[in-house]
Amino acid sequence: MRELYDTVMNENINPLRDLPKAQQFQLMMFLSTMWTTMFCLAFGLWAWWGSIMIVHVPLALGVFLTGWTFKAAQMQSHRELFRANDGTARHDDIWGG
Repeated sequence: MRELYDTVMNENINPLRDLPKAQQFQLMMFLSTMWTTMFCLAFGLWAWWGSIMIVHVPLALGVFLTGWTFKAAQMQSHRELFRANDGTARHDDIWGG
């Protein structure tokens, strides 16, 4: 693990070793700022993702329940079409109810 760390962070080993010290410092500062920004964005998006889920899961559940309710009502009205007016079952009503 130490070798991997040195490959990136040690200015005597990493590919920037042949540049002047000032340029090494500038490039390492740029890279550290870039990586810090990327990790902060990744963490921020992960934290924001939780908020998005808090909104989207109830919304999706509401859409599902609405569709399920409409489908159940449609099936109920469809069953009523197969019921005789006197309460007896028609020939299409295989459940007899």
